[in-house]
Amino acid sequence: MPKLPRPFWQVLLIVLGDNQSEKLTCEECTAMMEYLADRAIEGASIDDLKSTANSLFRFCTECKNHYQRHIIELERKVLLRGTP
Repeated sequence: MPKLPRPFWQVLLIVLGDNQSEKLTCEECTAMMEYLADRAIEGASIDDLKSTANSLFRFCTECKNHYQRHIIELERKVLLRGTP
C-alpha cells in the first residue's frame, strides 16, 4: 500500500518548527511554495515569505536550487512594481 501524503498542516508545522531531522518530499515543497505564492497575492510581507521559503529549503536542497531562481525573479518584479 503506498504511503499517504502528509496533511498540509503537518508540512507547515515542520517548516515553521526547528526539527532538522524531518525531510520533505519535492511535492510537499511545491505545495509550500504554492501556499507562499497565495500569501504574496494576498499582500503578505515579501520579507516574511522569503524567510519562510528559506526555512523550507533546509529540508530539500534540490528544491532550493529549483525555486531560488523563481524567488529572485519574483523579488525583481515586486521591486519594479513598487517604483514610480
